[in-house]
Amino acid sequence: MGDPITIGLGLASTAATAAGGIMSANAQKASNKANAIRAQMKVESAKTAEQAGRVRALQTDASYRDQLDQTLSNMAAMRAGQNVSVDSPTALAMAEAADKKSALARQVAVSNEIIGALDSRKAGISAATDAQMIRAGNNGLMAAALLKALPQGLSTVQSMFPK
Repeated sequence: MGDPITIGLGLASTAATAAGGIMSANAQKASNKANAIRAQMKVESAKTAEQAGRVRALQTDASYRDQLDQTLSNMAAMRAGQNVSVDSPTALAMAEAADKKSALARQVAVSNEIIGALDSRKAGISAATDAQMIRAGNNGLMAAALLKALPQGLSTVQSMFPK
């Protein structure tokens, strides 16, 4: 059997190493929890931004349609004020040209808003993945802390039983 003082000091040292590892693991878990909360907040922010982008796309579409209606109404009012037929081939061609031009501009503007919404969605998915990875990392922290103290504890136990 080894020296009782040496064994006692070895056990105390092992316990201190294990306690330090546990404290460190707890601190890391708290830090990871805060990071996971921040990542979850990014997820919620991205969801809100995506929804806002979709609403902007709908508003943009409605605005372009309203502008087209206003343009066609103005054209009809001007032709009527000049006592010219609103259903003449010229009037119909002008209305069709205005419609095509407005439709193209509307599609581009709405597409840009939808792309922005999809970018926000991708950011949310990325943040959600980050949050899951952080939470998963917490699972092994305590075991790792105790495993760090294991070699020292085994060495102390071996010294208790010399060959």
